[in-house]
Amino acid sequence: MHRSLTVFLSSFSILVCLILGGCSSSPHLIKLNDGREIATLDMPSYDDNTGFYHFKVAATGEEMQLNQTLIEFIVKKQ
Repeated sequence: MHRSLTVFLSSFSILVCLILGGCSSSPHLIKLNDGREIATLDMPSYDDNTGFYHFKVAATGEEMQLNQTLIEFIVKKQ
């Protein structure tokens, strides 16, 4: 009985990690004033001190920052 409980808890832990891992990313789309769009891996963070948004580009994984004045809007991708 002890072994079956251990196997169940191990399987349950793996399942929870997979579910939470899949839900943790929140891709967004940044639309720039000039019409270009940038897909991000996660929700961009905003720095009040500098006025810049920080994010990772979905296509390359490159970290990038943009001044808020260049951004028309940011939306969560469906």
